[in-house]
Amino acid sequence: MAVQKTIVKKGKGKGKGSGGKGKVPADVNCGEVRFESAGSARKALKTLNGSLMSGSPLTLQMSPGSKDETKLLVSGLPDGVAWQDLKDHFASIGNLAFVDVLKPQKGEVRFATAALAEQAMEMTNGNDMATGGPIFVQVDPGSKDGTKLVVTDIPIGTGWQDLKDHFTNLGITVEFCDIHKGSECAAEVRYGTPALAQHAASVLNGSVLLGDTLSVRVDPGSTDGTKVLITGLSHGAAWQDVKDHFAQAGTVEFTQVMPARGKGGQGKGGKMQGMNQMMQMMQGGMGKGGKMQGMNQMMQMMQMMQMMQMMKNF
Repeated sequence: MAVQKTIVKKGKGKGKGSGGKGKVPADVNCGEVRFESAGSARKALKTLNGSLMSGSPLTLQMSPGSKDETKLLVSGLPDGVAWQDLKDHFASIGNLAFVDVLKPQKGEVRFATAALAEQAMEMTNGNDMATGGPIFVQVDPGSKDGTKLVVTDIPIGTGWQDLKDHFTNLGITVEFCDIHKGSECAAEVRYGTPALAQHAASVLNGSVLLGDTLSVRVDPGSTDGTKVLITGLSHGAAWQDVKDHFAQAGTVEFTQVMPARGKGGQGKGGKMQGMNQMMQMMQGGMGKGGKMQGMNQMMQMMQMMQMMQMMKNF
């Protein structure tokens, strides 16, 4: 069975979160491995805990948030390890459903007023959480009302409920809280002229959006030179966030956020992500030519999905 390297965003709001109390040092390289059965996960825990990967001993623990006990957290990964390396290391144990190399997480916390958000930032920035730390907290520069905080360097294994509790334990009421998984995304932005695209690449390369440092360049495959490619986005970035950020360089004609590409078949969340991409394409361009470009992009995506389905059936 093909392994799908896809981050699926867990529930928001007041529902039960997916994270647990597992404490993983922030300065240790970590990964996540899911098996198709709990038996395989227990076998891996028993036989591969302490095993060497490129000379680095691995530490395995059952993820506290794994209700079916199929998910393991792996710490002590050597520098530069890829998810495929991690998959190969665990492949002999049993069928794998998901593998990824993790980064410290990012999250957002919203409050009723800008004053409460400012107070929360002053009280929590640089603090340790129960799951590790320190975390870094800042007001989201894209928050029009100043009520949204961006939290970075959240320890791996931390759930949204842990993050919410960290703030509410200080006596501050949280209106909304979410954790964005650390998988990176890419985006594209189109401008009306090549000059604007070049200007955006020049002034916004290395800029920070939602705590992420962006890499920005003009797409070398853009026939008219108006398309800019952006990498380094966190999984929680929305097309509107990207559009607002790049409007600093000029009027944005079209915006699209694309999940990071992984290898393997279309696993859990694959079809839904495809639908979300189509919606982003339809909504992305609100300026000149935006809607038409969005429709063209949507048609291309639909054709691509049909071709993938035909190949699968064949």
